[in-house]
Amino acid sequence: MVRTRNRPTLKDVAKLSNCSIAVVSTVVNNAKGNTLVSDEMRQRVSEAARELGYRAHFASRTLKEKCSRTLGVYFPPLPWAGAGYGYEGAMIRGVEKACREFNYDLLLVNMAGDNDAQSCMDKFAESRIDGLVLMNVDDQHDWVPKLLEISSNVVAVDYSGKVDHLNAMLFDNAAAVRLGLEHLQSLGHQRIGFISSCKKHIHQDTFERKLAFFDSVKAMGLDDDEALIFDSKKMGRSIEPEEDCCTIEGTKAGAYFASLGDKRPTAILAYNDLSAIACMNHFMSVGIQTPRDVSIMGIDDIELCQRVYPTLTSVSHPLPEMGYTAASFLIKHSAPELREKHSGKTIRKVFGPTLMARQSTANWEK
Repeated sequence: MVRTRNRPTLKDVAKLSNCSIAVVSTVVNNAKGNTLVSDEMRQRVSEAARELGYRAHFASRTLKEKCSRTLGVYFPPLPWAGAGYGYEGAMIRGVEKACREFNYDLLLVNMAGDNDAQSCMDKFAESRIDGLVLMNVDDQHDWVPKLLEISSNVVAVDYSGKVDHLNAMLFDNAAAVRLGLEHLQSLGHQRIGFISSCKKHIHQDTFERKLAFFDSVKAMGLDDDEALIFDSKKMGRSIEPEEDCCTIEGTKAGAYFASLGDKRPTAILAYNDLSAIACMNHFMSVGIQTPRDVSIMGIDDIELCQRVYPTLTSVSHPLPEMGYTAASFLIKHSAPELREKHSGKTIRKVFGPTLMARQSTANWEK
């Protein structure tokens, strides 16, 4: 093996592969310039670079290409949210997959959960990132339009607000609720309860799921008894942001539905999986068995659905795919070798749900 004392240079690779420095630069930087390189020469240069241990100088390439080859991910400071939680983690896995495929780095702008949105604007101004994925953003975050004045290469995942020119990856919440109800109806359930969010400030996605339940129940001819909806009114208060909302919602909903006696729903659809699991646990504690006495299912299909007993039926929310698509879009509009011009139109891609039937739902035979 040929080695150099210092860090190998383009000149060293050119000497070993018997070609010009321009050819080496074209190959190792995957550039689309005026230098034509045959497949045979490309392979020879690549082998020489590997033999010498040559790596393109990141700072120099960034300056030359005017591209940092780095994407940022940002989620506003919120209780029960951050990179370590399942919801955000699933999206980040998708973003990371796209970064690996396109040789991009990933910068978590708000890893600790306490940086404000100004940090995103600073990263763009410093050319530290080429694009930004936003998570947990809604119309309450009034800094989004200001961010878009700095860069349009921004995509919000699970955003259903109305900010102009904000690219977004959306989940069809109405279709998810309808799919859940269709599954329960196919099993013979007519009296179906719904666990809604009881938070003081309800996210748009959650609100859409509640509205979809009302609309779908009527359209499908199911029992539309108002007593079948558990929300903050039934609970008697709203849950504060710092409280463990899903556990409280599910537990209180379980106690409420159990108190209905003979008028208890035969099946329950929760707006998310954690509330469904908490409800199921409460039922178990008072002798109500799932799915023998009541079928239960949630929405989102988090990993925990397959780790509880009985395993939880859910409607999948393709968060990794949404994160991957968002990151790929940003990279294709920033990487020099892939760069696509923005059409000027705001991109809003809608992802559909998939039913994941498991042990917690069964035919109603009583």
